[in-house]
Amino acid sequence: MPKQKTTIPKWDFVGIQTELLRSQMKGVNFKKLDDLSGEELKEFLSGAHLLQNNKILMRIIDDLIARQTEFTVNEALNMEQVIFGRATINGLSLLKEAIEKYNAIYLEQTKKEETFDESEVI
Repeated sequence: MPKQKTTIPKWDFVGIQTELLRSQMKGVNFKKLDDLSGEELKEFLSGAHLLQNNKILMRIIDDLIARQTEFTVNEALNMEQVIFGRATINGLSLLKEAIEKYNAIYLEQTKKEETFDESEVI
């Protein structure tokens, strides 16, 4: 018996996106930050600090957001392009916010380590 093809109705835009996302994410090993050990977390936060201080990367992200915003507002031909543009802007913004968040945690932790004095009387 031949394998039956599953078809997604044209109106099922969410279903199409879901299937596309699943196919793109094959083999991706997701690991939650809560699962990182002490050393792994320290290394991760240090990496976020390096990313935050990488002016080229931050400028690229800002430029991509600006270009996508300009395209979405001025040139999008239909609602699908608007939705895709908004999702792209949102994804880039989330990336930037996450880098900033983890950089702040890194700075807070390193500040605590720097101000700790073993000989200080409590």
